[in-house]
Amino acid sequence: MQIILNLKNEKNLAKLLETLKNFKEDEIEIKILDKQVTEKYTDEYIEKNWKELISKGLSNYKEDYYKTEEYKIDRANYMLSKEI
Repeated sequence: MQIILNLKNEKNLAKLLETLKNFKEDEIEIKILDKQVTEKYTDEYIEKNWKELISKGLSNYKEDYYKTEEYKIDRANYMLSKEI
């Protein structure tokens, strides 16, 4: 099960993390992600802003990670989780 929260300020994040620390590590996994784009872009927006979108995407590219065994295992697990 997964829950995604969009917290509006750091104060709420600190309070939430303090509460979640009461759980055992094998019961809950906490991942803090940077702001993510969840909206869908129109063709017009993409056509106008494609350079910026590509630049942002490439700035998160972690070449060293993609060459590791850890990545291969993560990718395999991801692919196995997909319903065929």
